[in-house]
Amino acid sequence: MSCTCCDLTTPSFEPFIDPYSLDLLCPLDNQKKTFKLTVGTPRSGSPRKSRLQDLPIELYHNCLQYLDVGSITTLRSISQTTRSAIDSLLQYKVLYEHASNALRACLRTGIAPHIPLIRLHRALTTMECHYCKTSETPSINFSSYLSLHTGYRTCLFCVRNNPRLKSTEFKTLMPLCTNPRSSIHMTPLPILRTLPGLYNTRLDPGHVPPPPANLVLCSAIPTKPGRSFSEQERKAIFGNEDIPAVVHHPLVKACNESNINPATNYIGPDTPKQITHRYASVVSFPYVPPSKSGRDYGVFCTECVLMMRYREEQWTARQRRHHWHPILASKETVARITKAREMACRQYLVSEEAQNEVAKLDEEGRMMSLAAHLKTHVAVEDTVSAEWKAWRKEQKGPPLPLYHHNRFG
Repeated sequence: MSCTCCDLTTPSFEPFIDPYSLDLLCPLDNQKKTFKLTVGTPRSGSPRKSRLQDLPIELYHNCLQYLDVGSITTLRSISQTTRSAIDSLLQYKVLYEHASNALRACLRTGIAPHIPLIRLHRALTTMECHYCKTSETPSINFSSYLSLHTGYRTCLFCVRNNPRLKSTEFKTLMPLCTNPRSSIHMTPLPILRTLPGLYNTRLDPGHVPPPPANLVLCSAIPTKPGRSFSEQERKAIFGNEDIPAVVHHPLVKACNESNINPATNYIGPDTPKQITHRYASVVSFPYVPPSKSGRDYGVFCTECVLMMRYREEQWTARQRRHHWHPILASKETVARITKAREMACRQYLVSEEAQNEVAKLDEEGRMMSLAAHLKTHVAVEDTVSAEWKAWRKEQKGPPLPLYHHNRFG
């Protein structure tokens, strides 16, 4: 089912790390491309073989793949020998060719020493969202984003709503750690430096982006043996966990979402700053099929996105009719809109090779293919309401106003 958008001037927008600024601020191999001395020649000028050169290249590669991205980058600047070895390393070649911005983002944010090269390569060649797959209720969803905190693939829904991706500023931990009764175990933590950017300012025009900060993943903060976080520490790190969370779509303005809050004066557990920090730790990340000949960023389903907007408008209109006596959403309404937001976040593979790989999986895994997913819309075509059909016919332009038309299928 083709996209309804015909306006080719719609600007592309993602509230995450800007790939164009990464190209400018963090060029890979920004040192000299070749070395004055030949391969294996020390600065003394007399050729001499090193112990590394005596190793079989297969064994050398096997060692290199377990190094972190920061060490790999440092090794490339040591000598022509190590640079040539890394250039021929399969994992690095594939990442450099298809996801160089992920390497740049790791280096620029300072998280590279904590991300093994082999983990990043494995994320590039697997299509499932790591957090959906390892949740309490596992599901299989394609995703085209990378969490820089961990180096795992993450879907759009988890970026905004998964509590395992919540982060806190490092300066928040300092007063807690200085307390002699602190439960936090003092150990080196992976710290991510946020980069300057707009992030979610278009989604929330009244929000001013916070200054660059040093972030720590909340779930990565360790406690002392036999201890657990005190109530004060837990509230400072994780926020008020007693407040029920409401799911949101990361690419929809707050003013365009309907109100399904559980209370009249509801304040969510995530502050605007924390939401911005979620977006500041994510970068676009394609899937590379086994042939390594191409990459697939996937597309959103036009019908699912429009169904979400339809559900939102329906409930908003109903609330406006009762403006003199505000009504709260019932459990059924919350479940219906939550499901619509979740489905609108899902992405689907479109390249022929990627869809062939999906066809080898079980029934749930096959739903990551756009062709397989669109069949579900055809199957329920006769059961949808006339009101939805009439609303659908009136919609022109991109399904999401802030997003480019070529990301929908």
